Amino acid sequence: MSTTKTVILHMTDLHFGCDGENPNSLNSRQLALDGLARAITGLDPAWRPTIVAVTGDLAWRGKATDYDKFGAWFGELLNAIGVAPDRCFFCPGNHDVDRSIARTIARPRDAGEADEVLGIPVAIQYKNAFQSFSEFSERFGVPPYQLGADVSHLL
Repeated sequence: MSTTKTVILHMTDLHFGCDGENPNSLNSRQLALDGLARAITGLDPAWRPTIVAVTGDLAWRGKATDYDKFGAWFGELLNAIGVAPDRCFFCPGNHDVDRSIARTIARPRDAGEADEVLGIPVAIQYKNAFQSFSEFSERFGVPPYQLGADVSHLL
């Protein structure tokens, strides 16, 4: 009987788009990203990831252009390590929200109200504020999550 080892690569706070158009920032960031990719692809094959989780802040401003940058880099990484997008887990973070939309959403007064407004099904104001995140996740091939009857990339 053969057993397959599950190896999870967990990344967070990649903040694609945070450097704007500053050439020095872009070059420094590219060096860091290249180094990260080399470290991951250079792992002993027994420790190559089989699942990749990116838990928050894929983007900087929650804009489609931020996700385009993330997708280009992340797609190359996945190809290099042989992991398909359907073996990935994305969880949105506070930088994955489009603040031009989110600033119109009232903040909950307390934990009880937060539990109420952040319940299932996901309210339309949150779907709208995280629309670029959800559309990118769908386009990239990361399966949505299901909780009860609700299916979304925001659960």
